[in-house]
Amino acid sequence: MSLYTILRKLLVNDINLIILSLFLNRKYLKNKKRIKGSKIISAKEWGEFAYKVNKILINIHPRFYLASDVAKGVFFPINEMPFPSDLSLLHKELNILNSLASCGSNLFSFIGFGKFLSWFARWASIVAKVDMELPVREKKADTIIEFGSGLGLDPIYLSLLNKNSKVKLYDLPSMIRMQKNVHRYWNNEGFAIDTSKFEYHSDFDNFKDSINSNGIIDFYAFWSFSESPLELRYKFHDLFKSFNRIIIVSNEEMFGIDNLKYFEDLKNILKNSHNYTSLTIPSNSNKESYMSKHSIKCFYK
Repeated sequence: MSLYTILRKLLVNDINLIILSLFLNRKYLKNKKRIKGSKIISAKEWGEFAYKVNKILINIHPRFYLASDVAKGVFFPINEMPFPSDLSLLHKELNILNSLASCGSNLFSFIGFGKFLSWFARWASIVAKVDMELPVREKKADTIIEFGSGLGLDPIYLSLLNKNSKVKLYDLPSMIRMQKNVHRYWNNEGFAIDTSKFEYHSDFDNFKDSINSNGIIDFYAFWSFSESPLELRYKFHDLFKSFNRIIIVSNEEMFGIDNLKYFEDLKNILKNSHNYTSLTIPSNSNKESYMSKHSIKCFYK
């Protein structure tokens, strides 16, 4: 293990990140009372997660979000090896991915260009494989919905890939606050993104009312939907019937929920409106990994 790696492991913890944040522009820190949790997501695990995100928003600068303890444990494991995405699917998207990785590695500490490129490529290769495997359509989506957008970086990619699409983010209230913070930080310190294309939702009823079912709507959830409580998933079932594509990357089990059974049930619910196929996660490695048990669930008209 190199000296740099040892020093980084010692430095990258929330206490040190809070200290480092004191020396940066504090306009991004939200020194307000804790954000209330979602009434829909009552699972204990997500309540604890939201509490940790609130602490980050109050104390840690966006430059260090990805190095925070909660990020390392949930949505950006910086200490893990990059996932070997199938870059052969991405020859058309490499300019966008290189720009995003270059900007991201400059804006966020402790994350190099290669790690960012691998992270964006994992999402992008999934989207590219879906586009390759599903029937070709003449027009792109008018609206793209991403359920559980993490730091909000993937919606930046989706908005650049689909220049005329509105992008709706649906997440926990604390995560929506973090995503807005990241987008403001990216705009102010990196290259400009058109945030007028973004809508942020944490209240289901408001989200439901915002959807225009006359347009072409694509729904994406990269592991997030399959990790949410059933009571929340069920609320989306009627909405799904009007969506053109529903793309959900899923593990087999989470929080005691059998996702294999869940998607079989969902296939029956949508059988009169959607076709269904399950795809493997695109990878350029022949080695079996934990991703071998994950898959892309595709419902499409």
